[in-house]
Amino acid sequence: MTSWPGDKRLQCQPTDGDLTPAAPALSLQCYTCIDMENGGPCQPLPCPMPGVCYSSNMTLTKGDGKQLKYQQKGCAPSCDEVSRVMQQLSQMSPMDVLDPADLQGQPKFESQGLVCCEKDLCNGGTGHLGPGGGLLLSLGPILLWALL
Repeated sequence: MTSWPGDKRLQCQPTDGDLTPAAPALSLQCYTCIDMENGGPCQPLPCPMPGVCYSSNMTLTKGDGKQLKYQQKGCAPSCDEVSRVMQQLSQMSPMDVLDPADLQGQPKFESQGLVCCEKDLCNGGTGHLGPGGGLLLSLGPILLWALL
């Protein structure tokens, strides 16, 4: 290729035909609440498969009427899937997964404000909860992936 003095155009060089593919895309990273017993922030973790990040406000109403509120965050294959799992979670009895000595009466899970997004760490990092919610929150990601 011939260039003239002062020519600032990009000069392309021929290749030898060896085109290496681009590096595979990094997996989506989402804030995931796993161990919240101490009320700390959610941790950013890579998702095990392509999908979405999600965040939902969860409430556990105990049999005595007291409520524990927390945020459930993590990865899911799709927003439809996490919505379905949250609905199943709200229909199942926490007695199936919790120690009955910790709860009185018939408790109930409730999910509100499910938000899904597809960019790294788009589901926000804070996820503080009140006392006693750590056990429940630590079960959320496990239940979500088990039910999928």
